[in-house]
Amino acid sequence: MKKTSIFVLSIALELIAIVILQVNVWPQQFEHYFLYLGTYPYSANTGYHEDVQGITHDKDCWYITQSDADDSDPAERSLWKIPISHDLSSVSPNDSGIKRISLDDITELASKAYNHFGDLSYYKNEKYDGKGYLVIPVTGSSAGIIAVFRASDLGYIGSAALSGGINPGWCAIDPEGYAYASGNNVNKCDIYKLRWNLIPTEVKIKKIGDFPFLDEYGNPLTFTSMQGGVISESGNLLYVVSGYYADHEAHDGINVFDMQTNRRVAHSTNGYGHFNYEFHAGVDAEEPEGITIWDLDDGRAPGITGQLHVLMLDNDASADEVYLKHYTGTIHVDKTHTGSEEGTPSQPFNSITEAYNLAWNGAKIKIQEGSYPEILTINKQLLLFSSAGSVVIGSGR
Repeated sequence: MKKTSIFVLSIALELIAIVILQVNVWPQQFEHYFLYLGTYPYSANTGYHEDVQGITHDKDCWYITQSDADDSDPAERSLWKIPISHDLSSVSPNDSGIKRISLDDITELASKAYNHFGDLSYYKNEKYDGKGYLVIPVTGSSAGIIAVFRASDLGYIGSAALSGGINPGWCAIDPEGYAYASGNNVNKCDIYKLRWNLIPTEVKIKKIGDFPFLDEYGNPLTFTSMQGGVISESGNLLYVVSGYYADHEAHDGINVFDMQTNRRVAHSTNGYGHFNYEFHAGVDAEEPEGITIWDLDDGRAPGITGQLHVLMLDNDASADEVYLKHYTGTIHVDKTHTGSEEGTPSQPFNSITEAYNLAWNGAKIKIQEGSYPEILTINKQLLLFSSAGSVVIGSGR
């Protein structure tokens, strides 16, 4: 196999005191978002808080789904469209720019007793009409379906049943427009071909294969409560979320799979560590929910940064509360920083060595300008880049 260096530098190195090891060619993009940044909204009654299920986005708006577990309130069986500039901690259908529809407004679905929108995905149909669509799993007393809506006005287009009678709780769309979905108690998800050439006239879907869930060693993983999924922009990684408010298994939380090998490349922790997705089932009745990938380091979203965003619901007997947890693929370094160090923008490491020790394959390390008299041996797949000026690693000249 061809060998090459994957240590990519966009920093000025004077006298380099770094040993760069040669490793196998690494095809992945830098889409490994494994550093927890924080939670916002946090324990909030947001307006869409009751039984929130899914989250996705286009270039300007969030799309959020709710279900209605006890079938008592049509307002809770809703699909929301929320501008990126709107604070997600407090949303009302009366707010400017907000749009909400109820599942009950769609006669074709309501007549068949559908009451549950799952975790959804947005897809722009570039090949045919250039328009954006929402692909949403819908369940109820009838067999589960995949429904398609216009993103522009949340208009319902149509739906199609899935083979095998599965009740899908989530649906992820890859860059080619293929849909991935599953029910519960599964060790794989199904892969479907959506006939994008027929949309918006009609919705047709056909199963074409499956995606086995394997751990790092190639052993099957079974998930009893699947909640959400998203595929990275390159199509290289599948992120899935699992867990149930009554209890959870050791491998619940966020699992990340390589799309070529089907093997897991990362698993979140619960209450500790850098890839922390904390939730407490049982008495606290906290439940994982939907997931999306959106680079929001540009400041457009109030209270939110990072690239990976994952819902968690406090699903207790009182009014539900929403948590939205945020993660990044970039570890920050600033030699002038004092105080607590987490590698985040507000709490950067003050040495590159600390950042490297935390780094995972596929991480970025962003280094504040300055001189860092360190010696490093690099044998991870990393991208190092500077911020605000030149960076010198080593003893200088």
